[in-house]
Amino acid sequence: MEKELRRLLNKCVRCGTCRSECPILAELGFEGASPRGLIFLLQGLANGQADRKKMADRVYNCLLCDACTAVCPSGVEITNLIRAGRKEVGRIPAFGPLLKLALNMFLTRPPLVAAGSRLLWAYQRLGLDRALRNTGILKILPGDVGRAEHMLPPLSIRTARGMLPELTPAVGKRRYRVGYFLGCATNLLYPQVAHDVVQVLAANGCEVVVPKGMRCCGIPHLTYGLMDTYAELLRSNLQVFQEAKVDAIISDCASCTATLSHMGERPLGCDADLPWDEAAQMAGKVWDFSAFLVDELGLRRIKRDLAGKVTYHDPCHLVRGVQVTRQPRHLLGELGLELVEMPNASVCCGAAGTFALAHYDLSMAILQKKIDGVGRTGAPLVATSCPACIMQLTAGVKTFGVPAKVIHPAQLAAQAH
Repeated sequence: MEKELRRLLNKCVRCGTCRSECPILAELGFEGASPRGLIFLLQGLANGQADRKKMADRVYNCLLCDACTAVCPSGVEITNLIRAGRKEVGRIPAFGPLLKLALNMFLTRPPLVAAGSRLLWAYQRLGLDRALRNTGILKILPGDVGRAEHMLPPLSIRTARGMLPELTPAVGKRRYRVGYFLGCATNLLYPQVAHDVVQVLAANGCEVVVPKGMRCCGIPHLTYGLMDTYAELLRSNLQVFQEAKVDAIISDCASCTATLSHMGERPLGCDADLPWDEAAQMAGKVWDFSAFLVDELGLRRIKRDLAGKVTYHDPCHLVRGVQVTRQPRHLLGELGLELVEMPNASVCCGAAGTFALAHYDLSMAILQKKIDGVGRTGAPLVATSCPACIMQLTAGVKTFGVPAKVIHPAQLAAQAH
């Protein structure tokens, strides 16, 4: 990896174009927080001159929103470099081995994920969340977990995986056999979104398969530099969808969509011997829900037009990971809604997966700017195609007093069908 790391680092010409697009730099204001500053630190790491503790703090102080990569005139893959840097550093600030254990042992096993979800449901249902907040005991949790805990939405005792049948037939003549990639966040936090995705796909002529053997897409493991676990998950999911024999793979989560769409590309620092060519072929079948509905299916069976104003937030992994921006907006218009664009719709909302768990104040500062933009639209609905963004924006409208409901486009489409 060292040779490839140096080659990619040397592509940077120090022009500083990335500085203008970085939400972290906009808040912190010093060069070390900029993408260019991170490049300098990574070069020090490659040369054996970096303080690894300082390096860990810096490389994890990044949203991985890819805004810098999108504008870099030299084509420096900054997100790829930072992920590789996180692997080389080998330590996770604030959480350490505990988070590695959770990612490697818990998130890779769907039955354990379901059991954990039921425990969290009981935690909320019994009022333990309010009680622990009032006692202040949550402050002893690592990082900023205790401060960010309030962002967790009300949970259901059953996950989406436990509610959905493995096969849902198409309504009318079958046009496609599609696999629904049920991501962890939708599965645990927003099972209604999963239900609505399957309902709308079936109503538009799709036989929908929800494979039992599906596992996490691997984006959390990529984020934390756990390349071996990512490779294990990729291999497993590739086999699952090959056996399912589907025409397309549909995802309602921006992060899952982007990760699966690039699963044929070996990440920097991943040395696993995988069938990358087969993975690339499967990646070509991956679609964002809105894009598949608009570009491939065409919207059918709309029973009623919706009314009112809506604004749309572009999730980072959708807008820059797979360049999907037009289709969700087109879908909202086809449903009869009036789209009002918010300022800087494609700027990160500060969610970035688990970012708020370690950098709560910074995440909230970025979020406040996004919510200010939402407020200026006057729209009572905020649509976005990412469960992490839904959770972040929902916390934002509540915290900053903007009267708006955050919703997935699939939920709106289901209301119209």
